[in-house]
Amino acid sequence: MAQHGAITNEGLAVLCSEIKTNGETADNAGTAVVRLSELMQQGFREVNAALNDFPNVTAFTIPAVAGTTAWVLDNEETSDYKWHFDITDESVTPYDVAIVNVSRVGLNAAKRCGLCKQNETLTGKIRLRAVAVPPESIAAEYYVCPGKEPAAESEKEEE
Repeated sequence: MAQHGAITNEGLAVLCSEIKTNGETADNAGTAVVRLSELMQQGFREVNAALNDFPNVTAFTIPAVAGTTAWVLDNEETSDYKWHFDITDESVTPYDVAIVNVSRVGLNAAKRCGLCKQNETLTGKIRLRAVAVPPESIAAEYYVCPGKEPAAESEKEEE
């Protein structure tokens, strides 16, 4: 008969097994905490890179004059937006997306000329379209989100 408070061989084996299991669990938890820390650091680096890569905003003026350096009449255009104005930006490609924001004070002029809410990106420029030449100059700004050139047909077939 075992003495009160004494540990049996079986009890000692169970206790040792539990201590070993707790030690392994602690090691695994430590590894998980280290991995979580690494993933968080990577996430912060990616967020910081994304913030630093955010496109620059460029202010410009939409002119209220027609001519070769301002609004040009495009009689071949099939929509109502026969007038176009090109914003020159050598970094723009046809695959990019340009976001153009008209200033609040210019909204009425934009409405009166029928400024199209969509634009086109072409090589080296952003094209705005309107039904008519604006009645007054319009302050605006734009930024360009870089696009990606579509894969060639042969590359698509390989996928």
